[in-house]
Amino acid sequence: MGNGKTGVIPNDVMQQSPTQFSTKSQPSRPVSAKLRSGMIISNNDALSKSGRHYNRPLRASVSQQHKQQKRDMKAMQENSHSAGELNINGRPCQFSQTRISSATGTTNNADLSKLHADFSSAKQDPPVSFEALLMKGEERANLLQRVGISSRENIESEQSYKVETSSMVGDRTRTKTKSKTNELSPSSLGVMQDLEFDDVDDQDTSLQNLELKPVQQIVQRPIKLTKVPSTPVDLKTAIALKKIVLGSPHQRYNEEWLLQAFTFCDMPDLKYGIVQKKGGPCGVLAAVQACLVQEMLFGVNKVPNSFKNISRSDRSRMLAFALSTILWRAGESNRAVVTLASDTSHLVSSTKFKHDDVTEKLDLYTFTSYEELSSFLLQSVSQFETDGSPGVIKIMYSAILSRKAHKVRADFDVPEENTMIGSHGYCTQELVNLLLTGRAVSNVFNDTVQLDSGTIGEPVILKGISGRCDIGFLSLFEHYKSCQVGTYYKTPKNPIWVVCSESHFSVLFSSRHDLISDWKAEKRFDLIYYDGLSRQQEEIKLTISTLNRSYKPPVSEEDLVPPLEHCIHTKWPDAEIDWNGYEPIL
Repeated sequence: MGNGKTGVIPNDVMQQSPTQFSTKSQPSRPVSAKLRSGMIISNNDALSKSGRHYNRPLRASVSQQHKQQKRDMKAMQENSHSAGELNINGRPCQFSQTRISSATGTTNNADLSKLHADFSSAKQDPPVSFEALLMKGEERANLLQRVGISSRENIESEQSYKVETSSMVGDRTRTKTKSKTNELSPSSLGVMQDLEFDDVDDQDTSLQNLELKPVQQIVQRPIKLTKVPSTPVDLKTAIALKKIVLGSPHQRYNEEWLLQAFTFCDMPDLKYGIVQKKGGPCGVLAAVQACLVQEMLFGVNKVPNSFKNISRSDRSRMLAFALSTILWRAGESNRAVVTLASDTSHLVSSTKFKHDDVTEKLDLYTFTSYEELSSFLLQSVSQFETDGSPGVIKIMYSAILSRKAHKVRADFDVPEENTMIGSHGYCTQELVNLLLTGRAVSNVFNDTVQLDSGTIGEPVILKGISGRCDIGFLSLFEHYKSCQVGTYYKTPKNPIWVVCSESHFSVLFSSRHDLISDWKAEKRFDLIYYDGLSRQQEEIKLTISTLNRSYKPPVSEEDLVPPLEHCIHTKWPDAEIDWNGYEPIL
């Protein structure tokens, strides 16, 4: 054998294998640069490097490794004297250079155990043939391949982990991705089919959180009246109502009252105005108009922006609130009664009571809560708006019953003679006061006035306005010294005044609420005038100025001064009034 090999390698092994081995042991290194995928290492080197891991993935297949191993053995034969490697037992041991990846730090424990077992057996088992050693190398290559596949599967599993399921979702920075149409649900395609997906990278966060719901069609259902128990009018109540209003239960209403409802104007900038058909019920219409303007401009449910071109639904809603305020105030903020007309008559015509086509058909609804009252009127306001219906009569009856008939009569200066409707079918001061203040007093001065009769009898008590009102009042009769309007009426809580001029009632108002609280605002301001009977075609705006100290209003009867200016001068005596190009109303 020679060359120092006798006694180190058995003769049978040397005879079976033509391979020449060297007795020198040297550090493991690749045989050549071309053969870097496979190398022969000693067991000593393997033991010293057992704790090291190489991040080199498995590249070759089984057939490729088989060819590589044949090339390695051929190289070993050529370099047996210079590059031979022996383990401690004199057995050559080959490992593939491919190592288990440490990317995840996890491997298959069963496969690793098998590798360690094979490695241990290499030091103890008897020598084997070269073909057996080659088969063993292929088996280990297959084993390492399985370990590499297992490692890649672990890496892919970690990469597919979803952060949405962890507590880091709130801190995660979303990557920009392009949406794919085929990944969207059919419902989302209908919404997003017009989007450019290349342009929504910055919006993918909102799109991922978008919850698409089917659009529900809004169906407007007819409003049903709240079921409120009603009481049909009885004979006693019907007689009392007609006595207070007309003076006798046998009287009938004229056409001006029977056909007058709260219908609105449709002219531009005048859509808030109530239209009066004929003379007569102007006192009721003006009082309701003033309360309507109060709700629009200064009420809790006031109309935003321009009230002049208010929509039909909004003005009906404002009318319901205005009527609620009138009735609740008449009931001393404790109760209210709403009267609606039915199709059937509850009373028979007799010598005590004559039918008038309204009173005998009344249904009475009583409320002790303002919320219930306003809710009911919001649903039934159309019965007061319908053109040709006696809306003014029903609201007048409602105010009387809210105040209670015996209290209304007690408010009169002369209980047995005063009525709500006077001669020629005009409204009296008692009716206007009831709607504006809640009390049907006969006068417009402050508080009460006691007159000495000059006889043995008791003094006469004249009842006036008991406190500052929400709505003001101005009268042409004060200009002629026929009456005196007190400060409770002249300086109301809102800059709105009902104007009585020549037995006709109309409305003056301002949108500036500081007009009644800041004297500086009274130096120069505008007042809007509205008369439902005059068939206005446009808004009438008057500019009132008190800055001209030298101005004195005309006093001569020969000067044609509009009655409206006289009414304004009862509040602002030396005011200069500019009609701003409008034709003065004479």
